[in-house]
Amino acid sequence: MSTNYSRRVIGPSERAAAAADRLENVTHTVSRILDGYDIRLRPNFGGDPLYVGMDLTIASFDAISEVNMDYTITLYLNQYWKDERLGFGLQDEVLTLSGDFADKIWVPDTFFANDKNSFLHDVTERNKLVRLGGDGSITYGMRFTATLACMMDLHYYPLDSQNCTVEIESCVTLTLVIAHRLTASTCILAETPAPFVTVPTSYNAI
Repeated sequence: MSTNYSRRVIGPSERAAAAADRLENVTHTVSRILDGYDIRLRPNFGGDPLYVGMDLTIASFDAISEVNMDYTITLYLNQYWKDERLGFGLQDEVLTLSGDFADKIWVPDTFFANDKNSFLHDVTERNKLVRLGGDGSITYGMRFTATLACMMDLHYYPLDSQNCTVEIESCVTLTLVIAHRLTASTCILAETPAPFVTVPTSYNAI
């Protein structure tokens, strides 16, 4: 007894139609989840604190100035949190969106307290991206260069060793608590007015 198997070949036109359908579905999904979304309110507003994960990777140590008491680094900053308002039901589905999408949703107001000057890289486009999971999990990444203040003790110059910090803070209306590790941090944002909490990330420049 013999069995004949046949394989169906999908042509270019069918592939193009499938791609168009998927694009239309994604466009509809993004439009639907943003309908009625209030960018002013954090996820789970009024409820439990929002947990925000963070990792910081230094791409290059560009300059150290003993005269100006600062140093310049290029770094990647990724932040992770969950906003159930943006969930679209497909647990394993992940949408990779342009950084402009971040202008339409709530994002943590993280900043560097000892920043003197910084800029976001924009060649060839702004170096930002957003990955949105089906359950509302968000990855928000960017690449930028920052000049950060570092008060140096030069008593032993030129045989000195300096300890420079990256000071990460949030707005005064939020409590920012960071349990810092070498390359990752866990942040808790709560709606209780509190003073700044600064957690240094230290690097030795010899």
